[in-house]
Amino acid sequence: MKKALLLSLLFTLCGLAEIQAQATEVWYIRRTPPEPWTWAPTPNENITEMNAVFGAGVWNSDYYTSVDPLVAFGPTSKYVFLEGGDDHAIPMNDFLVDNLDLIYEWVYAGGHLFMNAAPNYGTSMDWGLDAVVLTYPDYSWDGNAVAVDHPIFAGPYTPVGLSWSGTYFGHATISAPCGFTLIENEYGDVLCSEATYGLGVIIYGGMTTTSWHSPAPHSSNMRKNIHDYLANAAEPFFVSTFFEYPDSIYCRYEDNPLPVLGAGSDPGIFAATPDGLVIDSITGEITLADSEPGDYIITNTVNVAGCDYLSAFILTVSDSPTASAGPDQNICKGANATLDGSGGTTYMWTPPVYLDDPTLEDPTVIAPPTNVFYQLIAYDVNGCSDTDDVAIFLYPDPIIDAGEDEIMVLGGFTELNATGGVSYVWAPAESVS
Repeated sequence: MKKALLLSLLFTLCGLAEIQAQATEVWYIRRTPPEPWTWAPTPNENITEMNAVFGAGVWNSDYYTSVDPLVAFGPTSKYVFLEGGDDHAIPMNDFLVDNLDLIYEWVYAGGHLFMNAAPNYGTSMDWGLDAVVLTYPDYSWDGNAVAVDHPIFAGPYTPVGLSWSGTYFGHATISAPCGFTLIENEYGDVLCSEATYGLGVIIYGGMTTTSWHSPAPHSSNMRKNIHDYLANAAEPFFVSTFFEYPDSIYCRYEDNPLPVLGAGSDPGIFAATPDGLVIDSITGEITLADSEPGDYIITNTVNVAGCDYLSAFILTVSDSPTASAGPDQNICKGANATLDGSGGTTYMWTPPVYLDDPTLEDPTVIAPPTNVFYQLIAYDVNGCSDTDDVAIFLYPDPIIDAGEDEIMVLGGFTELNATGGVSYVWAPAESVS
């Protein structure tokens, strides 16, 4: 697929990738009944094998003419098996013509797909991604494992073996320029290929249903292992570009983070979408202080024989809030003060002494006995913080002098002479002018 489309599909990760990690649904989609190859030695082998791996009634069964593609290839779906064997080939091709972009966007965001077609009519199919083509008719008697260390030849269903025969083992061959050959026929043509695309994995096949194959149950076990691998594998087998950063949200004042590559992963070229993140393309180090706040999709792309393989990580750079603890205040001893914080979504005042609740935006300082200095830590929704300080000062007690004691004649008067204040109240108030 062209790089321009690859870049545009990066934006689908924001909507799907985080949910894909929680996806649980498995789908088997084909033409309306009957199943392909009803005249095979054992009919309905696809259903039997799906039941063996996932349990009867646990997986989703649907048809090209009735399935809702937005559900089957939606955020709750982790694995889809598309069957186009026998007389199911043309309905499969029609479905792909209408939905291929949606399907590959879903794979790109982390979906796992098995596309298998051994047609008994129709013509070759263009499967789209990176010029993948299923060529029909192209018959094969035998199948031979090529990537013998691949999990589908190891289990959990055994015995599997590494070679099989049949009448026929395959009705079509696969051309996948950016795929890795799993099985080839007696002529060296590809019968089964795996491709890594974005965060997802696809296995392409041109094989008939397994009841045509011998020895039994080897090929059937291998088909079950394909289902198990695609439904449960955390990482693709051939090219791993997996990486992650220690956290998914960073404040601009934090130390610059470096990616951690998964075991066996190949370092490639790091890039970020959209613009605004300052990232070293070789090391993946992010310069937080110079980056713009926002959500970014970071990719690590490895080129093997002209084909790009990549993984992605969603990371947020958060701007710091601007904390304000309000102006300094002066109060009298024994009085209360209300602090005036702002700038965050949550708050913490330190020290918490004399405060009714140090987590409030505007807590009350209750009758502090001395001057108090507070620091406000304001946090935004991402946990990034800023600080500001405020002081509560107590007015000094005035030095009051009521004057000298006075002796006066009964019925007379005298003048009291107080100092030290700016206003006065005498008590008791009787006989005072």
